[in-house]
Amino acid sequence: MFFEGVSAGDTIPDLSAVDQNGNTVKLHDLVAETGIVIFFYPKAATPGCTNQACGFRDSHKTFETAGYTVYGLSADKPAKQLEWKTKNNLSYDLLSDENYEVLAALGLGEKSTKKITRSHIIVEKGGKIIEVAAPATPTNSVKRALKFIGADDTEEAEDEATTEEMSTAAAATTAAVAAPEPAKSKSPTGSAPGSPEKTATTADRPTASEKPEDAPGSPKKTSGGSAAGSAPGSPKKTGGSVPGSPKKTGGSAPGSPKKAAEAGTYGAMEVDSSGGLPKKLSTLFSEILFPMAGSAGEDPMGM
Repeated sequence: MFFEGVSAGDTIPDLSAVDQNGNTVKLHDLVAETGIVIFFYPKAATPGCTNQACGFRDSHKTFETAGYTVYGLSADKPAKQLEWKTKNNLSYDLLSDENYEVLAALGLGEKSTKKITRSHIIVEKGGKIIEVAAPATPTNSVKRALKFIGADDTEEAEDEATTEEMSTAAAATTAAVAAPEPAKSKSPTGSAPGSPEKTATTADRPTASEKPEDAPGSPKKTSGGSAAGSAPGSPKKTGGSVPGSPKKTGGSAPGSPKKAAEAGTYGAMEVDSSGGLPKKLSTLFSEILFPMAGSAGEDPMGM
């Protein structure tokens, strides 16, 4: 069983321990010049104890500034304490209480069970115990000690940071709710909503010096003067005639009757290939005009 231990207001026992170098240290001597903070841990070089020790290491200067010297104490051998101190760069002395005399007197450990309560005590200069924090955790031990001596504003800072974050988040939410909806994009000037945007620009429009047919997008004219791309469905002109009208042949309309005389006189005549006259007329002229024709090469007119 643990001894009943000490409480705030009691005087620290007049007991001794051994530091990491093997030197005997009296507790009363430790409080002769300054106040002290002693933290207690179950076993050196274990994760939780290392976390606790490093916390006091990191805040060592803060404790010294406030008028307190830091010490660590456990039942580990001095050699083990030295190894651990060196490995973790602990800036304070470690005390060994292998017989559990100090631990039992403070009510923080028992030799028969080899149990040690993780904790800390704060003793003011002269030996009066002003704080006993048992049990404690690896992380909150140093925080509680700093807060007790008035040197820790961690919790207040965390509270302020949390409040500021909440205020910022609330402001952001309010701004998001109050923000107007984004304006809808306007339709191009002169265009009905939903109609395609105009793509023609000033550069695309034909200038006064350009011919209408040269303007971008205008159909090109063919040699006949008509647009190459006539309106869909419109009939193309053929030879200048109206669509659907029969083509002219030799100036006469198809189907118009020829003169009867021409049809009766020349309709069945064969054409003489040499003079272009019908053969019958050619023969007739030969018989009437040239009766005296001689042999080949003789001029029938006698000339």
